[in-house]
Amino acid sequence: MSINLKGIADYDEISNLLGELIAIESVNIDYVGSTNGEAKISDYVYQYLTSLGVHCVKEEVLPNRHNVICHIKGKDSRGICLEAHMDTVSTKNMTIEPLNPIVKDGKMFGRGSADCKGSLAAMMYAVNILTKNNLKPSTDLYFVASVDEEYNHRGVDHFLQKGINLQGAVVGEPTKLDVITACKGVVRWIISVTGKSGHSSRPEKGQNAIYDMVDFVNALKNDLIPSYPHVKHDLLGSPTLSVGCINGGDAVNIIPDKCSIEVDRRLLPGETNESAKQEILKLIDTLKQKNVNLNINVSDPTTSTIPIDTDINEKVVKTSMESCKKILDKATMKGVNFGCDASSFTGAGVPSIVLGPGDILQAHTENEFVDLNEVRRAAEIYSQICIGF
Repeated sequence: MSINLKGIADYDEISNLLGELIAIESVNIDYVGSTNGEAKISDYVYQYLTSLGVHCVKEEVLPNRHNVICHIKGKDSRGICLEAHMDTVSTKNMTIEPLNPIVKDGKMFGRGSADCKGSLAAMMYAVNILTKNNLKPSTDLYFVASVDEEYNHRGVDHFLQKGINLQGAVVGEPTKLDVITACKGVVRWIISVTGKSGHSSRPEKGQNAIYDMVDFVNALKNDLIPSYPHVKHDLLGSPTLSVGCINGGDAVNIIPDKCSIEVDRRLLPGETNESAKQEILKLIDTLKQKNVNLNINVSDPTTSTIPIDTDINEKVVKTSMESCKKILDKATMKGVNFGCDASSFTGAGVPSIVLGPGDILQAHTENEFVDLNEVRRAAEIYSQICIGF
């Protein structure tokens, strides 16, 4: 007879655990306001897990930035991984106290509550459930609390370099407890225009790089972006492109000889960094036919994650759906536009899904929060997956 873990998680215990995680500042070292990166939170996670009597190690990924890896022997060695990241984005411009985990109307507020300390707490508590109730995972279980998801995914990549046998991965991100089998990938570039400087009293003697960049941005907006709705994925919709940053010029009385933008392109399954870049290069070739002096360069990717589109017949998908049905009395499968560490698992050949408490619309916001009942249910779902995989 199969075990049903619905109701096994203690609401107060898991709420206290999440509150303690939120109170630890873990802003990614590459963002404004970081003081220790993941140093203090990795210590906390390690101490919590070792207090449960499980095998746990800290592995340095970057200077003073450690993944925490917990391993519990299962009934066989197929291998499954639960993974959640410890870092957050900046606390700048928040309208609540970012490290003060206030509870209101069943929601806990604070930086990282949704993205993704809610998932982190639930996975840690799932290990608690398994150990304290003497529940042996169906297969070797690895729980990874990783660094650097918010910047360049170097924590999960470091773990995957170990080559551990895994037949499935569950990545914690705010999905409102929906099972996510498809995610868009992302590639970002810096695109630079070089012009010719000159005195602002004689602008015709220079080549204004900002003007050239305006032409390029208008071509992105008016020619390339409108073509995307013609390409669709059943769960993910269409690809997207946006310009997020622009920089150019040195002084108002100097014709600018340089201008650069940062571009974010979200990829559908089947698209690659190179296929997306070719669209940009084709657009540039068209502009050069009108402006032979256009000097524009596309950098190598500054960030890159591949799309995921996990087969619904994979064991990790079926087990996750079954586990949600047991705990929630329902299960919903969806796709999401955001990228996450699941891309790295997919790239390593590990079938993966994304599943966690909270709403992605709350991630990175000025008043971030997560529903505590979702966190409690997530812990039960993760535990159920571990014994049912």
